[in-house]
Amino acid sequence: MVSKWVGLASLVAVLGTLTRFPPYVVGQTTLNDAWDTTKGLINLLPNSFIIHFDGDPGTDEGQKNAADFFTQLRSLGISYTIGFNYTAIMNAASIKVEDKYVDTMASLSMAQNVWSEYLSSGEKMDNTGVRALPALAPLEHEITGVKKVHGTLKYTGKGVKVGILDSGLDYTHPAFGGCFKTSGCRVQYGYDFVGDSYTGSNAPVPDNDPMDQCNGHGTHVAGTLAGNDGNFRGVAPDATLGIYRVLGCNGLTTSALILQGLELAFKDGMQVINLSLGISGGWGGWDAWAEAGMANIMTQKGVVIVGAAGNDGDSGMFGMSSPAVALGVVAVTAMEMPKFYSLYFNLTLEENVPIRRSDHQAYLPQLSILDKQLRPATNANGDDFGCGSVVDLTGTVGLVKRGSCSFTTKALNLIKAGAIGMVVYNDVAGEPGVLSFDQEISIPAFSITQADGKYVLDEIAKRGEVRVRIKNDLLPFNNTKPYNTPGFTSMGPSPEGQGKPDISAPGVNIYSCLPKKMGSYGTASGSSMASPYVAGVAALLIQAGKTTSTEQFYSALIHTATPQMTGDSYISVAQQGAGLVNAYGAVISDVVFSKRFLLGEFWDNAELYGTSNSHTFRETFSNTGAVSAYYTSSFSFAQSITSFDSNKQLTATPIVGNVRPKVTIWSTSVVTVHPGMSRAININLDHNGLVNGTFFIYSGYVLLTPRSNYKGSAMAIPLAGMAYQSFDAPILPPVSTGLPCLVRYSEGRCLSGTNAFTFKGGDFPTVVFRIQLPLFRLRIRIAKAATPNKIHASVVENHYFKLAKNMPHHKVTYYTYRWDGNVFHSDNPSKIFPISRGEDYVLMMMFYVTNNWNPFIYTTPPITATRV
Repeated sequence: MVSKWVGLASLVAVLGTLTRFPPYVVGQTTLNDAWDTTKGLINLLPNSFIIHFDGDPGTDEGQKNAADFFTQLRSLGISYTIGFNYTAIMNAASIKVEDKYVDTMASLSMAQNVWSEYLSSGEKMDNTGVRALPALAPLEHEITGVKKVHGTLKYTGKGVKVGILDSGLDYTHPAFGGCFKTSGCRVQYGYDFVGDSYTGSNAPVPDNDPMDQCNGHGTHVAGTLAGNDGNFRGVAPDATLGIYRVLGCNGLTTSALILQGLELAFKDGMQVINLSLGISGGWGGWDAWAEAGMANIMTQKGVVIVGAAGNDGDSGMFGMSSPAVALGVVAVTAMEMPKFYSLYFNLTLEENVPIRRSDHQAYLPQLSILDKQLRPATNANGDDFGCGSVVDLTGTVGLVKRGSCSFTTKALNLIKAGAIGMVVYNDVAGEPGVLSFDQEISIPAFSITQADGKYVLDEIAKRGEVRVRIKNDLLPFNNTKPYNTPGFTSMGPSPEGQGKPDISAPGVNIYSCLPKKMGSYGTASGSSMASPYVAGVAALLIQAGKTTSTEQFYSALIHTATPQMTGDSYISVAQQGAGLVNAYGAVISDVVFSKRFLLGEFWDNAELYGTSNSHTFRETFSNTGAVSAYYTSSFSFAQSITSFDSNKQLTATPIVGNVRPKVTIWSTSVVTVHPGMSRAININLDHNGLVNGTFFIYSGYVLLTPRSNYKGSAMAIPLAGMAYQSFDAPILPPVSTGLPCLVRYSEGRCLSGTNAFTFKGGDFPTVVFRIQLPLFRLRIRIAKAATPNKIHASVVENHYFKLAKNMPHHKVTYYTYRWDGNVFHSDNPSKIFPISRGEDYVLMMMFYVTNNWNPFIYTTPPITATRV
């Protein structure tokens, strides 16, 4: 994903510094692999940009700069179309203009930033099994202190304006008052920027009504944050809501539409804004709504922006989503809780034994199977896959194992055998999921876990017969992995090395509101579910008097979080941030820290430490309360983790190690801070002797434990750093993976040896590459094949800035670069010309993980121009 091109005049500064770096060995060809060369810049919208003009919005200077920018474009003969003018938060506009003019736009003095526009997404709720479910009390509130804030302190978010940018809201749901913008309504603000049919590529159809009855994501998010329906109470159940619909029914939106939503939310006076959406693998400053853009500007104006960390945990570290990755945005990752609600059925043994299950098909009536036998659907060979003729199941519920054939085939075979229902037990560990069919199936069917399937089979084998009671009931079930970060949730740190995520919140099997057409209530998992929980806590803090324009607010929210452990070790800061949100501790907190995170060696030693491997942080904290604060200070390491195996290849599951620098707290272990006073703790971080080539991120917590005579909250300061220098990191995968490789654009197969190209039609040299870490910069140069270490010229598309790492589970897991055969020389970068015919050249691709001069270089096989 290209966030910005750089003007040609600035590309020649470091041409002479590269000869001391040997080229990367050409990747092994994998001739059987075909790469789709039209893919590779995922989520980037062609010919679409956000221009950030110099000058404040609404000022004469700002308006003049915007007008002069467009005057310049017209004078250069560049056609454009203005999509939307932003005038409330930043002086900007979304425009349509050909991609080839991006360098020209970036060179104009009136443009402070030129951002590419991206396609963004939020999840769509699964409504394949719609059942009317009841309003149940959230199970998380007692764990997080929210119940105590509601009951003891009586804070419920009343009088606080909270904005939600999402898929809209079914405000007719009783949890939101059943009305919109009329007197007494909780939903007093809102707008639909997209319409139901918006796909991300067609024209939006906006209107004044943000009703959502087709997606459900926004309603679920709003329920967690601020629902209020009998037993069901969100975190801030009395907050005033602004609903800004930026996602259509399919869950897609664009940067430009999100900016419109943010701007209107700001105009409406929202004090907290939740963003359970984003772009995977973002950089803090790579788009119009993150670090240098609108979200960060809003936080500087006192608006609290809370964002979902993302659901790319299987892509390893450095995978945070934008805008959560931006420094001013509170990035929230998901955490598992001790209990959760689930549908179930009872095995009627000596006592009823509840078995978790998924929902059944939406088109069938309410489920009611009472006192019926449950039998394995075995065939003549004794297997229970249900893929052929099975035993007689007349009047019984058939039990089959997942696998070997489709769910449709299994169900049809059970119907032939007389079954009145089908239970599928999983063949691998995992959650029970709603079954999908190729046609309508007349009997109810649902799934259970592998472990529960084994238990049921053992009971049948032991007893000869078991019976079941199946209705549409829910029960709380114990979680086997409480207080863990789930595998799906994105990990930090940020690409710039900032401490991310900031904090964790309940985000697995969260029971919340759904549109009434989708059953009124349901369960969902994701960082999308965790983010509104923290946004709700932010509303409670504001009602309690915490001022959002000062560090007091963020210190209370983040430093009172409770770091969680797995076994006898704290979970890595890169996975849980400061820990699980503690609403009660945050509200009563009077101690304010000067920093959110302590950062160790990020990027390189010299940047932080100068010439020393040792650095002392002076962490100041102040007491804003009326009584003295008494703490005992200590430091505890968390797990060190890496995303790379011994072959320097990205792994789906982080590898846990025991890599630790020396950390010393240079102060007395007993810390006293009197009202209105400040104290400092000196934390020394020593990297001497820390030699590690396995690319671990180390982390830990400075812990402040209240002494017995002080009733304040426990507090923690996260610390994280690198056990390596960033430019040594494995940016590219191992050579054995076959990438990078040179392909012919029209064919997409890896090439070896010398290859001739006409530079016409589909006959262009194209490099397919995969990056394992977020890339700060990609430079592309040309050398003659006879002297591959000596730069001959530069390609026109010389700089790619801030590319996200490739995500293994995304549809496109690689990037492509197609060279058009044009170059320029460093002594005259404005003169562009085609390479000479008949000579052999190589492309040199220089990958920079940071803004240093230590690139990792890949050199292609020789390229011959036969006709340009």
